[in-house]
Amino acid sequence: MSLSVIQRISAGFALLLLLLLVISFTSYRNLTDIDQKIQHTAQEITPVMLHSADMAVALLLANKELMQFMVASKNKDLTKHDKLFYEQYSIFTSQREQLLQISKRNPQVNDALQNLAQDSQRFFKMAKRAFKAHRDNLALSLQLVEQEEDLRDELDFFIRDIQTLANNGQSTDEKNTGKFLETNFVVITNDLDYILASQELEDVEMYENSFSTPGYSLMAMEESLQKLKSSGNKSASDLLRTVVVLKKSLSEPEGLVQQYKLQISIKALESELIEQLSTVINSANTALYDLRLQARELATSNNKASQENISASKLTNIIIGIISILAAIFTATWVARSIRTPLKRVLSVLKVIADGDLSQRVNIITKDEFGQLSLWVNELADKQEKTIREIQSASKKIRQSAQDGAKNGADTMHSMNEQQLHSTHIAAAIEQIVTTIAEVAKSAETAMNQANQADQSAVENRHLMQANIKVISSLANEIERAATVIEKLHKDSSSIGSISEVIEGIAEQTNLLALNAAIEAARAGEAGRGFAVVADEVRSLANRTRSATQEIQTTIDKLQTGAKDAVTIMESSKAAVRSSVEQTEKAGNSLAKMEEKLSEIRNMSANIATAAEQQTIASQEISLNVQNMAQMAQNGALSAEQAALSSEVLSSLAEHQQQLVSQFNLSKI
Repeated sequence: MSLSVIQRISAGFALLLLLLLVISFTSYRNLTDIDQKIQHTAQEITPVMLHSADMAVALLLANKELMQFMVASKNKDLTKHDKLFYEQYSIFTSQREQLLQISKRNPQVNDALQNLAQDSQRFFKMAKRAFKAHRDNLALSLQLVEQEEDLRDELDFFIRDIQTLANNGQSTDEKNTGKFLETNFVVITNDLDYILASQELEDVEMYENSFSTPGYSLMAMEESLQKLKSSGNKSASDLLRTVVVLKKSLSEPEGLVQQYKLQISIKALESELIEQLSTVINSANTALYDLRLQARELATSNNKASQENISASKLTNIIIGIISILAAIFTATWVARSIRTPLKRVLSVLKVIADGDLSQRVNIITKDEFGQLSLWVNELADKQEKTIREIQSASKKIRQSAQDGAKNGADTMHSMNEQQLHSTHIAAAIEQIVTTIAEVAKSAETAMNQANQADQSAVENRHLMQANIKVISSLANEIERAATVIEKLHKDSSSIGSISEVIEGIAEQTNLLALNAAIEAARAGEAGRGFAVVADEVRSLANRTRSATQEIQTTIDKLQTGAKDAVTIMESSKAAVRSSVEQTEKAGNSLAKMEEKLSEIRNMSANIATAAEQQTIASQEISLNVQNMAQMAQNGALSAEQAALSSEVLSSLAEHQQQLVSQFNLSKI
């Protein structure tokens, strides 16, 4: 099977591409596995180790707070350690819940976490019991202190009463009974001291039994006091009541001894819980350690698998890389050899053809691209040889045609010269027509400009007239307002006149009253002298007021007369202004009509100018066309002359071409 060059190159590149795809696929697969291992480590194993470490820390801190709680006695410290303990418990629970979510995807971690959950639940349950036991112990300790103090006080009173009986008894029996009671009291107090000093429940119970033994200590004291009471001793009843109190404190559940036994039991429970807590927390820490160990083993396993994938990927890439290099070398050698030999044959034939020998052909051996190239080179040589033969034949015909063209060009040049002469005469006549039309258009334009100026002057005069009308109208309005003001002034002055009359009347009344007062003062004699002086002053003031009022009245009369004259003048001015406004409006209407006539004149002048301009343009176009015809005739003459010269040149070129074609070596037909 014969392959083309393109097929060979494509096969080589396909092989290299296949090897490259194999490398890419294996690298992608290995990188995917490594990424999965890394993601598994980052998203599951690392969080397991972190959460388990946080749980271990929270558990240890919770145990620390528990131990500190167990040795604390103040309520403030108890509350503090209790709060811190439950904070660590909350942290531990939160970390455990997060770890449970992660462990659902990992059975090994889930099993270890289940063991840890059991130990942690036991720890926190026992811790709560220990908290309660310690609080009960502290509360019981306070209660025991109070009960012991109360009992000691009772015992102090009791021993004093016994000693009184022993020393001051009325009979020998009473004194002997007192001494007997004193001896047994010492036994009771010693046994009680032993009980309160003992930390073992068996020891407490051993001493406790002595209190209920007949004929010994407390029972013996009660029997002696019963006998003493039956003999009629009055103090025996009081002593018996004290013995009853002692019996309650020593034997009843709420008594001192029984409560102390309860405290010993609670302390024993605390010790037992602490030992169990120690065991449980060690177990929980072991479970956490196992959990971290399993996570570490999983991480190590993932790391080892990733390293194996990396090593396998490296080895695969190296092997495929070597194969790719060998395939590339083989493909390059194979393709180069298949190109170099046939290309050399084609180039040698092309060099011969380039030197002018068109008789040589390439020998076709292969059917690939170079076989096609050889075929195309042979076809090119055949076509070029055929073209050269046709050029030789055409050169002879061109030389004959060039000679005929030179003769025809001379005849054409003569005809074109005559056409140019006639076109020149026509163009001169049209130029005269254009000049005349231009003068008409200029006159029409001048008339239109004059009409425009007159129209513009009329518009300006109309605008000025309108402005004058506005000013005169405004003046008329101002005069009318002034007349109104003066009229109001005339009315106000009349009002002032009436006011001055009132003031004058008041002055006359005041003068009359002052005169009457002076008469009455004269009648009063010396008693009315001062009042007469005041009456004279009032009368003098009334006279001055009347004189001033008369002067004001005179001035007001003058003002009213002037106001009447001003009103008359303003009415005349207002009528004159109205007449002026009417005349001005008539003049404005006349200017508007004149403006309309001037506008018609301007439009007619513009139409004349436009028509003249259009005739001028048409005449100029005709003149230009005639000139173009003359120019074309002149150009035609020049072209004919040049065609004659070109024909001569073409004839010489055809002869030169014949000489060049003769240089090629053509095959014999």
